[in-house]
Amino acid sequence: MGRAPRGPIRPAAPPRNGVDRTMNQIRTTAHSGSKLSARSAALAAAMMLAVFGGVFIYGIGFAGAHVLHNAAHDARHANNFPCH
Repeated sequence: MGRAPRGPIRPAAPPRNGVDRTMNQIRTTAHSGSKLSARSAALAAAMMLAVFGGVFIYGIGFAGAHVLHNAAHDARHANNFPCH
């Protein structure tokens, strides 16, 4: 096991002219990264919603009644629900 440091802990030197440039750069970089990830997440959600809408309108909206009935029937059987 390591030994504890001896002597008092010295605080960091105060920033020049009241501005801590290192921390300011770190905050700016972290903030711009969160904006980018939020935009990416919003764009991904919008694209998934557009694809779902297209499937819903063209895949289900123009399907015949017998196709929808057969799909519902198969889904009931796949989930062990009796339908007869």
